[in-house]
Amino acid sequence: MNSTTWDRPDVVAGFASSSPNAVLMAWVRKRSGGLPLTIVDIGCGAGRNSIPLAQDGHRIKGVDRSEPMIEAARRRAMDEGVGERCEFHVTTMDRLLIPDQCADIVIAHGIWNLSTTDQELKNAIQEAARIAKPGSGLFVFTFSLDTLADDLQPTPGQIYVYHQFSGSFQVFLSEAELDQLLDNAGFDRESTKPLTRYNYQGSPAPGTTSNRPVIWEGTWVRR
Repeated sequence: MNSTTWDRPDVVAGFASSSPNAVLMAWVRKRSGGLPLTIVDIGCGAGRNSIPLAQDGHRIKGVDRSEPMIEAARRRAMDEGVGERCEFHVTTMDRLLIPDQCADIVIAHGIWNLSTTDQELKNAIQEAARIAKPGSGLFVFTFSLDTLADDLQPTPGQIYVYHQFSGSFQVFLSEAELDQLLDNAGFDRESTKPLTRYNYQGSPAPGTTSNRPVIWEGTWVRR
């Protein structure tokens, strides 16, 4: 794969030293009931969430398109003594190379927003649905359309892809769009955990974006 920002040593090191998402960790602990689960971490990076989940006893299948990130995740897993519970592979979110219905939990943390076309996004969501067991949980952390002023338009020919925030093509979704995409793929919103919106400070002025991306965080269940 071509070198990207995600392959830079300083970026890899930053991800390797990042703390796990505390909300995700608490949700998995509650959902697992202390039993070991098979968890697929899509866009796992250097193992920010994967390694702590493995330390809790879960079996991890982590995927990322960045080879340096995957190498860092493998090293950290070995260093932390959980290498036998972790599998890390270089692949893309829309072609996971993971067996059907193998996951008790699927994590899509800061990855779907990196889709550069609507089709890539839809394919990635369908892949998450394919690998998820019926009744399994899905944790999503992705960019909200509230990051952008109402008058900003998506990339021509696309519905969900915009370039105005950073100059790169990225996906920004409304709450209704996120729910609809996931419903179409066979996921229902988990009623016990409301969808959370982070970094929202009101609608940006016309023609502008927020300084930081507004984030959706929520959980769904595979039908």
